[in-house]
Amino acid sequence: MKSFLSLFVLISLLHKHNHAFAETFLSSDLKFHTQELLISSGGTARELYEAMHVEEKEASLVAGLWFKNDKYLFCWVEPNGEYFCSVYLDFTGKGRLSSFEKDRDYGKGDPVEFITQKPALGEGKLYPMKWGMDMVVEGELANFLKRKLYRAPYDKKRKMIRGEQIACSKTQCLVRVEFSKIDPGDGTILLD
Repeated sequence: MKSFLSLFVLISLLHKHNHAFAETFLSSDLKFHTQELLISSGGTARELYEAMHVEEKEASLVAGLWFKNDKYLFCWVEPNGEYFCSVYLDFTGKGRLSSFEKDRDYGKGDPVEFITQKPALGEGKLYPMKWGMDMVVEGELANFLKRKLYRAPYDKKRKMIRGEQIACSKTQCLVRVEFSKIDPGDGTILLD
C-alpha cells in the first residue's frame, strides 16, 4: 500500500523536524473533541469542500445544509454559508481514521467523554497533495491525539507512535487524509 511507504517517509521527516512537504500549506483553526477533528477555518474548509470530487448532497432534515463525504473527510456548508470539515478517528486506538465507506455514522465518541472533557483547540498546517492532504499539529492538539493512540505501536528507534494514518513524535502529530477520488486532470487537489 502506497500510504505505508509514504507515511514512513513523512515520519522520518517529522522526526527530524524537517518539513519538506509541499511548499504551500493551509493554516487552519482545529478542534479535537472525543473522536472528531474539526477544521473550523472557513476559508480552509471551503477549499477542501470545493476540492472534493464527490457529489454534493443536500441534507434532508435541514434545509440549506449541503455536505460532501469522501473516504475519510466529511465537509458541510451551513445554511448561513459557513464551511466546516471533520475527520474522525476510529475507536480502536490504533491510529486509524474512521472511513465513510465502513462507518456510516462516523460517531462522536463516548457520550460521557463528550460531556465531561473540553475540546483541545489550536492551529494546524494542512499540506495539500494530489491524493489528499497531510495535517501537522503541535502542542495541546498533538498531546490530545497521542492519548488517542493507546494501542498503536511505539517505534523505539524513531521515538514515536506509529498508527496506520497517524504518527506522533514527542512534540508533533501527522494525520494523513487520502481522498477516494482525485482530480482526473493534472492531479492538483488544493489551491490554485
